[in-house]
Amino acid sequence: MSLLTLSIIRCHHWRSMSGILAYRFVLILLASMLFLDRFFDHCQLPLRGALVQQDKVQQDKPQKPVVYERGSCQVGTVGGNPSNHNYGAWGVCTNLLPPDPLVYSFGIGVDVSFDVAIVRDFGARAVFCYDPTIDKEYFAKISNGKDKNLLFSQLGAGASNDVIHFYKSKDPRIQSLVSTPGLSGYNIEPYLTAPVHEISSIAAINKHSWVDLIKLDIEGAEFDLLLQADLRLLPTSHILVEFHARMFEEGWDKQSQVYERFFAAGWELAYEQPKKKEETIFIRVTE
Repeated sequence: MSLLTLSIIRCHHWRSMSGILAYRFVLILLASMLFLDRFFDHCQLPLRGALVQQDKVQQDKPQKPVVYERGSCQVGTVGGNPSNHNYGAWGVCTNLLPPDPLVYSFGIGVDVSFDVAIVRDFGARAVFCYDPTIDKEYFAKISNGKDKNLLFSQLGAGASNDVIHFYKSKDPRIQSLVSTPGLSGYNIEPYLTAPVHEISSIAAINKHSWVDLIKLDIEGAEFDLLLQADLRLLPTSHILVEFHARMFEEGWDKQSQVYERFFAAGWELAYEQPKKKEETIFIRVTE
């Protein structure tokens, strides 16, 4: 066998081996991608959900904070279940909503009447619904899974980016979970563990520089969040907060502290629920 013939055979052998190796590499790569996709779907990781959701909504262009005139809020009722004493209804400065608002709704629980109504009655282009205490199957059940403008994620709002425990009430009639350990009437052992993020971090994940309306109903965790956040940097000028002062010994003092922080950051208390003082509306009135 000549040297030329031997060189040709070796070259052909090398090319064949290279082709086989490349083919195997492609197969391994595709299999890995398929495995990871199924893994994420099985685990229902909330951060992945948030990243997917932002592609469904037109990303906002950077803008300066919206500033409203003092006393400009006209409160209207949004949502609620008439058959259950209008449970789930919220007061909103309806005159301050743009034609197609972008909304973040933290704390869903068992009722989506507010989220459905903000789409139906005010043409919201998307309502990002966040609740780490329910899963996407349950959310699809209570929302009938029909409205594509309702985007759900198992991610919660918190004072920091963290993974925290949630606790169940000893009263089976109370379905809401709390993230504050040791509260009276709640079990000591954690019921589940789930991730929470700062509101600004969630907006960054979704690539939203601005949110037209935020609803915050997080069962007592609002105090830590609002007492630690820089309220001047919230990516909204219109926020609804349900306070749960009744759950804490110093709850009313904490609520007063939150009010003072809002005022110092250029916000106005546009609405406060009579007597109970639980449901509130704050709007930004100075930069």
